[in-house]
Amino acid sequence: MKPTLVEEPMNLDDLFATHAITEVTDAVKDLCFQNWPHISRILSTSETAKIGLSFSVEIDRSGAQPKITTRISYAEKHKDERESYIRDPRQRDFIEEGGKQ
Repeated sequence: MKPTLVEEPMNLDDLFATHAITEVTDAVKDLCFQNWPHISRILSTSETAKIGLSFSVEIDRSGAQPKITTRISYAEKHKDERESYIRDPRQRDFIEEGGKQ
């Protein structure tokens, strides 16, 4: 038995909410299973062994039949770094060279 938002009897908005939540939950699960090969590959080849998953949900009640669109996005985290040292412009040799290195 699935939980409901309120005790019976449900009004139409509560009924819609219950169905919408069920659809979103099922869609998230389906999207995870569908995309798992890619997610798993990223996890197994990533230096950090981490991946971020994001889900977005759009509920559209503007048409004759309400529509729910659930999306997944994921990416591995990339980092890059470069370190440089800049000569102190107050140092005498820097001033004598006109600031050129």
